[in-house]
Amino acid sequence: MKIVYLTSGPRGSGKTEFVKKVASLYPEIEVISRDAILVELFGSTSLNPYEGGHYIAIEVLHERISKFFSSSKRSKLILDYWNGFSGERVAMIEKLKGLGADCVVCWQFIISIDMCVRWFFTKPDSEGYSEMGIRGDHELYYEMAEDIERDGFDKVCHIDPCQPIIPPSIIEL
Repeated sequence: MKIVYLTSGPRGSGKTEFVKKVASLYPEIEVISRDAILVELFGSTSLNPYEGGHYIAIEVLHERISKFFSSSKRSKLILDYWNGFSGERVAMIEKLKGLGADCVVCWQFIISIDMCVRWFFTKPDSEGYSEMGIRGDHELYYEMAEDIERDGFDKVCHIDPCQPIIPPSIIEL
């Protein structure tokens, strides 16, 4: 059974750090990270949106997802990938199911706006962003993810990234 855990939350909500903790506890789970791909390809997650780097990174992400389904002996994949809009989530679920995912679980990160802003500005690539922009992103994400349960996930787990302990129930199905 192939299970995919898809992260969803605003910038600075702790998705990547949470995924790193889970991966250290469950090394048998494969991880594909959009941000790691951006850093690998371009040295940073902060790219000019008009130069096309994000599209190249998404192509690489899709290639790695396809490779996981075609050749990996692992049964679980964490896809560390912001997806704020319903259409993006639905398209990703359809792609994953088409490639062979038996179950797609959403890990939706629930975090206060103040904590999100504070965490975001500890990231190395936060230069050039404004607090107002991050606050706006936080509000927009939760507005756009208000009905995330209707997007077609097999399960939605609400994650509090401020909790020091990772509940095993988010991995067990």
